[in-house]
Formats: sequence, structure tokens, C-alpha cells
Amino acid sequence: MSPPVSDWFGRAHALAPGEGVDLVYGRDFDANEVELLELPDDLLAKVQSGEEELCFKGGPDDEAVLCTSDATYLVKRVETSNTLLLMQPPGGITPRDGAERASDAIAVASPDRTPSKRRRTASSAPSTPAEAIAQASAEAAAEAAAPSSALVAFAQAESHLELVRAEPKLDEMWSRLLAPPHVYKGPKADRETDDAWYAALDDQDYGEEGVPDPPPKGIPLDALLAEARGSRAETTLALARGPAFAHEGGRYRGVDEEYLDYVVEIVIVTAEAKGWDLNGVPREAMADAMAEDGFPKDLTRLALRTFAREDEKKREEGGADGSSGSADAADAIDGAKVCASKAARMMDEIASGGGGAGAVGGGRGGAGGGARWRLGAFLEKWRLRVPGAFRDACDEKLLRGLALVEKAADGSEGTVRPFRASRLPKTPKERFAALFALKPRWTMDELEPYLEAAADQTVEAQLLKFTRVSQPNAKSTPVYSKR
Repeated sequence: MSPPVSDWFGRAHALAPGEGVDLVYGRDFDANEVELLELPDDLLAKVQSGEEELCFKGGPDDEAVLCTSDATYLVKRVETSNTLLLMQPPGGITPRDGAERASDAIAVASPDRTPSKRRRTASSAPSTPAEAIAQASAEAAAEAAAPSSALVAFAQAESHLELVRAEPKLDEMWSRLLAPPHVYKGPKADRETDDAWYAALDDQDYGEEGVPDPPPKGIPLDALLAEARGSRAETTLALARGPAFAHEGGRYRGVDEEYLDYVVEIVIVTAEAKGWDLNGVPREAMADAMAEDGFPKDLTRLALRTFAREDEKKREEGGADGSSGSADAADAIDGAKVCASKAARMMDEIASGGGGAGAVGGGRGGAGGGARWRLGAFLEKWRLRVPGAFRDACDEKLLRGLALVEKAADGSEGTVRPFRASRLPKTPKERFAALFALKPRWTMDELEPYLEAAADQTVEAQLLKFTRVSQPNAKSTPVYSKR
């Protein structure tokens, strides 16, 4: 073969244009297996400089992900149809390479290790660690003795791994946090959980140690980070957004949505009782006041993060130091968020068949989509559910992403159908399948609340890939259907 002078081997050996070299296979060519990983240029630079560490995550049945400190990537295997030989660097193997290969040879020889992809036969494998090291050294010496002008191939690769930026896979983490015994529904529910655990114990003698304590409630942050298929930064951000908070001993607990609604109601009542403006609730003073009634401070802070926004005036007065970490930070209760949350609870009731007098039809669905309520009856009951200070904030527009408001063609009263965007699949293909399973045709106004950009695919790209647009004439509304 005739490598160009610009090639690394040509440069190392000062080969003239057209000058040929021999290609030889290393003695352990069939035993070596190398997995190639393709990294984006910016990530490769960080890894090479030691700024970044990579971690593969995923169980036997999971799609593998690779996590950096602040990003998550799906790992895809790409097969190659061409022969790809990996060449030994000029000058032979470095001492570090030799140590790694000797260690690898020991692993092959160990009786408790059975590598599934090794092509080396049992008869050629060394029987002791000492023989393994000797064999690795002999192979290195043999390769070093090859002609200086030869290219030495030490392995062959038939595929490589490529990375696709993705959202963190945290569904399993949330499933654990929002299930007993970790989910928080208040101290009364915790006592009931403990009582049920004791009641389930067999009637037996536990000896001097006595009856064991119930399993701990909550999961340590380190355990969550280790199990979550996402980067540390993305996982901690998701926990901060909730619904979760750090409870006793720093263990994280998920919070039941209905109970969080109850907490913010108590926050509103407490603010009114103390004469605090709902547009400027003092955060830490509220946490202290709620703690006197048995509400953990971090739970109160979570409720304020969920249902309030930081008071703009306080933030301007405090500057950079007067934001969320400031002791005198204040929050304005967001009436729209309070109303939307109450609507979501009502949607759950409708989806479970508890619609009451305003219900029309029935059924269940993963995101809702079964039963309906008459629009007028829903709006009336909705206002009664919301704290008095925010009833005027109830607006049909707040139902976007929570329900489909379907107006009758004949002008009669429409209906409300539960359909929550947060409960749809995260992957675009499955998400659009769920949308078109509910109804075959959508207008953009209906579809928009359920569209979500993926890490590697914009909303526009998803629409082009998964939908077909029809518009009989220029004046008609475009309709999206399954492609």
C-alpha cells in the first residue's frame, strides 16, 4: 500500500510519495477487541483535558445512555461494511499500553471470567497470571521486532458507538419517589403507612433486637444520582423543580400532587391571616410559620416555587443578592398556576369516572381522553374549587395542555375532555402516536400545547416527519393528520 506523506505513519517514517510499506497483523490481533466511541469535538476536548468524565448508565433492559456532568446522550451502535483496522502507533506500545494488555491477558486467564466475545482459543490462553504477563511481553517484543517500515494492525472494529443528545431518562426515579413509602402525603399518611407495615408483620418472636423499624422513607441524593439515567446537573434540576423535596436526613421524597395543592391553600390562608400581600409573600417567614403547623420548610419552599413567582420589586431592590437565595426574598402567588392545578385535579376525577352531574360519557386513558364534562358545568365547579382570591383568574385558556375544549358544530354547549400533555410519552414517535390515537385530525391551535421539542429534534422537524397537513382552500384552517 502507498500511504500519503501527510499520513501519521508517513510523517513518522519520512516516507516518500509512492513508497510502499508492509501491513502486518499483531500476534494477538484475534484476541484484541476495541470499542470505538465517537464524541463531539467540544466533548472530546474536555475529556482529553481532564475537565469531563463520562459515565454509561442503564440496566440490562434499558436503552443505554452516556452522561457527562451536565448532559445526557443516547448511545447508538453504527455498523460498518468496510474493513476497519486499528494500527499500532509508531514506536510500538507504550508502557501504559503494555500494562493494560497484560492486565487484559490476566482477565482472559482467570477461571471466574469468561469473556463472551474473545476469539482466542482456550489452548492459547495462559494458565497463570505470570504466564499471562510473560505472553503479553513476548507479543509486545514480537511486534517491536517487526520491520520499522511496517504497519502493525492490533485489532479490527466492525462498528462504533455514536452519541445522540437526549433528555434525561428520569421516569423510573419519579416512579420510586412518588410511590410508598417515599411519597409524602403528610404526617398522618406517614403514620398510616407505618401502621400498615407493622400490621403486615408475622406474629413471631423477634428476640432481644425487638420488632424491626419500618423501612426508611425517602431516597438519598447519591442513590438517586447513581440510578437516574441522566447527568448530575439535569437530575438535581429536575428534583428542584419537583414535585420533590429533601426531608429528614437529606433524603428526597416525592410529593403527592393533591397534597401539594393542599399545602399552597394553607400558604394562602396563612398569608391572609398574617396580613401578608399575596403578591409579596416573605418566603422564609412563611416557611417558619408553616413549620409551626408541622409542614417541613423545604416542602413550603417547594409549594412557593411551584405556585408562585419571585416578586419583581423585591428582586430589583435586592439586585443579584436579592434573588431566590436572599433571606428577605418574596414570592407572588400566581393565580393562573393555582387555577390550572385545581383544573388538573378535576381532570383526574373526570378521567376516573367521578365527574358527577356535569359528566358526559366515561372511560379512561393514559393521559385522560375518555370521559367528558359539559363546559358550563365544569367552569362553574372549577371556580368554586379555587381559593376566593383567585376565582377571577379561572379562564378557559388555562386548560390548554390539560384538556381538549371541543365546541359543538351546531353552536350548542361544548365539552371538556381530559388530556394531559405531561402524561404523554416523551419520545416524539410515541407522542404523536398517542395524539392520533385520541383523534385523527387536529388543528394547530389544538395540537400546539402537546408539542414538545426533543434534544435532537425541533417541533418543526417533528411535524414534518410525523404529520401530514391538509387545507382544501386558502381560507380554511389547516388540519394535521397522521403521516
